[in-house]
Amino acid sequence: MNILNGARSGQPLSSIDKGGILFGTDGDKYYINGEDTHTLVIGATRSGKTRSIVLPSIGIMGLAGESMVVSDPKGELHQYTYPFLERCGYDVYALDFKNPERSDHYNFLQEVIDAVNDDDTPRAQKKAMEITEALVGNDMSNEKIWSEGEKAIMAACILAVVYDNKDHPEYQNLTNVYYFINNMCEMSDNPPLKKYINTIRLINPNHPALALISSTKVAPSKTQGSFNISALATLRLFADINVYNITNRNSFNLSDVGKKKTAIFIILPDSNTTYYGVASLFVDQLYRKLADDADLRGGRLKQRVNFILDEFGNFATIPDFAAKLTVGGGRGLRFNLFVQSTAQLEGEGGKKIKYGKEGARTIMGNCQYWIYLSSDLETRKMISESIGEYTAMSSSRSNSYNGTRLLDITPGNISSSSNLISRRLLKPEELALIQRPQILVVAERAVLMNVYDISKTPFSKMFGMGDKEHDRRVREERYLRRIPDNINAVLSLWGIWDVYNKQIAKRPNIRKENIDNGEKIFKE
Repeated sequence: MNILNGARSGQPLSSIDKGGILFGTDGDKYYINGEDTHTLVIGATRSGKTRSIVLPSIGIMGLAGESMVVSDPKGELHQYTYPFLERCGYDVYALDFKNPERSDHYNFLQEVIDAVNDDDTPRAQKKAMEITEALVGNDMSNEKIWSEGEKAIMAACILAVVYDNKDHPEYQNLTNVYYFINNMCEMSDNPPLKKYINTIRLINPNHPALALISSTKVAPSKTQGSFNISALATLRLFADINVYNITNRNSFNLSDVGKKKTAIFIILPDSNTTYYGVASLFVDQLYRKLADDADLRGGRLKQRVNFILDEFGNFATIPDFAAKLTVGGGRGLRFNLFVQSTAQLEGEGGKKIKYGKEGARTIMGNCQYWIYLSSDLETRKMISESIGEYTAMSSSRSNSYNGTRLLDITPGNISSSSNLISRRLLKPEELALIQRPQILVVAERAVLMNVYDISKTPFSKMFGMGDKEHDRRVREERYLRRIPDNINAVLSLWGIWDVYNKQIAKRPNIRKENIDNGEKIFKE
């Protein structure tokens, strides 16, 4: 019997035709969420979610041939599964911020580059603003002018770097955007950026950066300086040589993820949450691209794509994420979110990296399946309230005795009563007693299911796993199997700021009648 409405009923692995998150096993039968719905998995550290849910779910999706994007906080998910996925016919990529010398590559400016090459200025401006929206987010602790000013200056500089380097793709990356802002937006009465703007205004009044940079000119100079400082703080990660080497070119095309069997692993250092902002930006860009592709294909992708976002609570804010959940499923885009507690979604007041109480509630409401392994008291209270109550019969009986002596127990009056009472289906303290292999699955109804460590499933053999020492050797061998890339030891920088600094030192003003000289400055 199908216990949860909409779920795939238990079936053996040999008959799986749709992928999804595993939420129960019964002998050789597996219960999965095979529908176009999203899943929220709540499990504290060391609750077993990786070995009992994440790894088997990757295996199930691999057998079904569905594309997947996996955040991998330790690199173990990739190491265990990529040979299996390759045998299943997948193109497997790893954006490895833990071991960048063995990483594949993705340029976050690629969609802006494509729009500029197509002479589509509105699309280029839109894509530049989408990047800044994902990187900056909305800081609830400050007035809107600060975040909007930061976004405008960052987007303008993205367009400057991309548009002015059509013949130099080696400069078209976020690292060069960082150094462009750092060197062109100096705090002075005559910064290089001012000269640059005057030059391009004379040479090319239709330059796509002009409209965005003009929106910041209404602010006082000190305020503009604050915009620049904030933009540098947001982009500082891209000044890292390792991040530069990962993000200065491409190993794959985003559209291919929705067309053929593809698995992309975003490997993140588990001891440092700094890189989660980059992961959020990638998820946002991939979703937008695939959603556009789905719309061009009649509303649905050829290949269903699953986002398996482990440690989602550490991700930076993904813009309009609740809306993405609302419409994504129908396009063939499913999200599976793994958090330690609901507080990770809410965040603390004033921080821009979370969704707030209402945003968290909306995200949870758009996840049709909740899987609970373990969590803190507040999360248990929330789940207890969510799964509702039931009515029970409560009986009581009282006796009174006659006699005055100690051993005189002659019965007197006996009375009993029964009442209907309501109680939580599972109280918070009862949820705390759930232990592996049991998990609680909440959908239209709530049910206790069993999931087992991967060592007790066929996936252990499929992935080449064994005992702890065997698994350690497997991970080591597969890590060494990945050939290190020829990484750049030195940043390849545009250096336009050096030209303007020299010109400023020689001649403080560029006049309109000297446009030929201005063009020379611009082209040097």
